[in-house]
Amino acid sequence: MLEILMASANFTLMAFVGFVIGGAAVAFILPAYGGRKFQQFGLDLLSKVTVNFPVAILLTLIAAISLYCAKILYDPGLLAAAFWGGLLILFFFGLVVLSFSRRLALSRGMISPGTVLLAAAGTLPVLASMFFLVSTASLLIMPEKWPFTAGNWGLILSWNGVAGFLEFVLLSLAVTGAGVLAMAAGIEKRGLQDLESFRPAGKVGTVLASAALLLWPVPLLFDLLTLPEPVLSPGIFILAAVSLLLAMIACLRLLASSGEMKSRRAAPVLIAVLSLFFIHTLADHVARGNILIEPVLLARALSVTPAQAGEKAAPELAGEATEPASAGKGVFEQHCTACHRFDRRVVGPPLNEVVPKYREDIDALKEFIRNPVKKNPDYPAMPKLALTEEEIAAVAAYLLEQAASENGG
Repeated sequence: MLEILMASANFTLMAFVGFVIGGAAVAFILPAYGGRKFQQFGLDLLSKVTVNFPVAILLTLIAAISLYCAKILYDPGLLAAAFWGGLLILFFFGLVVLSFSRRLALSRGMISPGTVLLAAAGTLPVLASMFFLVSTASLLIMPEKWPFTAGNWGLILSWNGVAGFLEFVLLSLAVTGAGVLAMAAGIEKRGLQDLESFRPAGKVGTVLASAALLLWPVPLLFDLLTLPEPVLSPGIFILAAVSLLLAMIACLRLLASSGEMKSRRAAPVLIAVLSLFFIHTLADHVARGNILIEPVLLARALSVTPAQAGEKAAPELAGEATEPASAGKGVFEQHCTACHRFDRRVVGPPLNEVVPKYREDIDALKEFIRNPVKKNPDYPAMPKLALTEEEIAAVAAYLLEQAASENGG
C-alpha cells in the first residue's frame, strides 16, 4: 500500500506541478510580451490552471507524503530532516508567490511586467525543489550511496537525476501546450470575436507541445544510459519504447492539426502527455523494484548508523598499540556494513569470495579501498570513501583476517 501511495503521490505531484509551472509561464509571458491580443487568454488561463493558496497547501502535503513513504519503505538515511523540511518550505513558498501573482493579475484584470517578475520569483523555488525531489527518486536506486549521504548532501546529485529533471521540464511544457490547445478548442462554441482572439493561442499551444515532445526523447535516452546496470530490465525498456511511441503519435497528431482548434484533436494529445507522466512514474517504481531487493533492505535494517562523511570512523586508531585488524573492525562497521557482508550478497558481493584474492597482495586491496573501480557488472559501483591512510590500512588488515577466519584458513 505504501508503494502504491508513493507512486500515486509522485504522479500527481509531477503532473499537477508541471501544469502549474507551464501554465504560469504561458499565462504571464505571452500577454506581457506578445501583445494585447493575449491578455484575455492569459487571464482565462490563470483562472483555470495555475495555483491558488489551498492548492499550494495540497501540493506541499503530497510532496511530504512522497518523502515520508520513501523514508518508511527504504530508510535510506537521506540527509537530515532539517534539509527536507527546508526544501518543503521552499516549495510551499514558491507556490504561495505564484498564487499571489495570479491573484494580483486577476484582481487588476491585466497582466503587467511586474506580475511576470513576481511569477518568475515563485517559479524558480518550485523548480529548484522539484529538481531535488527528482534527484531523490534517482538516489533511491543507488543504495551504495545511502550510508554516506548524512554528511554530504551533494551525493544526492547524479546524472540520472539531471536526466529525470529534464524529462519533467519537457513533459511540463508538453502538457501545458496540450492544455492550451484544449482550452483554445473549448471556445469554438463562443462568438466569432472570441474565436479570433484565441486563435493565436491555439497555435502557441501546438508549437509548445510539439517542440517539447520532439526534444523529450533526448533526456529519456540519457536517463536509460545513466541507470545503474542492476536496474535495467526488459520492463524498463518496454516502458521506454511505449513512451517513445506514445510521444511520436501525439506529436504527429499535433503537427497534423496545424494549430486548428478542434476538441477531437486536443483532448487525445492531452491524455497522451498525462500518460507519459504516468509511465515516467511507473518506470521509477519498476527501477526501484529491480534493485531494492530483500537482501538490500535487510542490510539497511541490520546496519549501524553510518558515520558522517569525512568523520573518523575509529578513534582508537590514534593509539599506537592498537592492532590494525582490531581498529579496522570499527572502520568496517561504520562505513561498510550497509553494503557488505562476509557470508552473503547485499549491495556488494560476499566478501568471503572476493577478499581472499588479495591474500598475497594487501597493497592491491588498500588501493581498491582507496580508489574503487567497477569490476563486476552484476553489482553497482562502490563509492569512494572518506578514509585516512591509517583507516584504509586497518580495514584492509581486518578484511583479510576475517575472511581467513570464516573460510577456515
